[in-house]
Amino acid sequence: MSQLPRQIELVTLSDVVAREVEWLWSGYVPRGMLVLLEGDPGVGKSTLSLALAASATLGAEMLTGAEQLKESVLLITYEDSLETTIKPRLEAIGADTTKVLGWLGVGPPELLELPSFPQHAHELETIIKEHSVGFVVIDPLSAALGSSVNSWKDQDVRRVLSPLARIAEDTNATILVVRHFTKSIHASSIQAGGGSIGIIGAARAAQRVDTDPDDETKRVLSVSKMNIARVPLSLSFTIVNTSSSNASANTGTNLAPGTLGGSKIEWLGVSPHTAESLQRRRVMGAQGNSKATGPPSDEDSGDCEEWLATTLREQGEMTGKEVMRLAREAGYGERQLYRAKKKARVESVVKGFGDA
Repeated sequence: MSQLPRQIELVTLSDVVAREVEWLWSGYVPRGMLVLLEGDPGVGKSTLSLALAASATLGAEMLTGAEQLKESVLLITYEDSLETTIKPRLEAIGADTTKVLGWLGVGPPELLELPSFPQHAHELETIIKEHSVGFVVIDPLSAALGSSVNSWKDQDVRRVLSPLARIAEDTNATILVVRHFTKSIHASSIQAGGGSIGIIGAARAAQRVDTDPDDETKRVLSVSKMNIARVPLSLSFTIVNTSSSNASANTGTNLAPGTLGGSKIEWLGVSPHTAESLQRRRVMGAQGNSKATGPPSDEDSGDCEEWLATTLREQGEMTGKEVMRLAREAGYGERQLYRAKKKARVESVVKGFGDA
């Protein structure tokens, strides 16, 4: 059976209409693009993403309060409860919860499954268009990946994120993806997150949240990547626990701070710390030497063991050269891989004259 020729579509750039970047948060979070937010667990990433969501529903820009279009928000969350965590946090910061949607799953009620990507990219696009969603939060990315996706393989990651980026561009919705830092400590801030470097490569902007090295009660929001504008200043903030007065009235009990309540962000001004300086602090802390400089020791296998186990489980038998190539793509060195292989008790078998 003969195949129809594939259609090729080209455009002359003189016919392309240039347009300025639109912002959900000026200088930090662009509209219609894929944006990354990363940091250690418990540092405040989810609280910050919900603060952005609240600002979107109220039509008030984050930090400045400047008036803008009110947006509907879609939350795709895998770790925090809508009832005990997310709604109380949104209420604590005055969000219009009538404009916030939570995606519970896909399929009939008795067989409901959590959304995963790229499998449910079409459903995501449908929801955005039908409900005029302007801001989407996926938290965390690792839980949203389909079972066939290896987060350490660049081609797998792009198979997930390319459709999300296209949906963001086509609908002008901002899609914010939340990611945890990797356990391995790399010298560069763009390598701080878990999984393939292709994850941050697919995002047009990337922010990180760190504990302030000068004051553990504070947090720093810095920008590790900004492809579409100048890198903005880092910002200092603190997270304040709140209690629910409504819950207290309904139950007739005195609630401890934060009980059945939420958390809100208080901005403290500009921070002198940049994404790179904060990453250098992580490197020095990992080396146990406050005067240390340069990249972390290659002897530290970090989470290379976890990466190796995941890769072999999903890919099956592989040659040593192939494993080494993938390890380098994921940011691991030869000695790290050797130590991880030993700790994971991975066996090599020589077959003929091929590589083990």
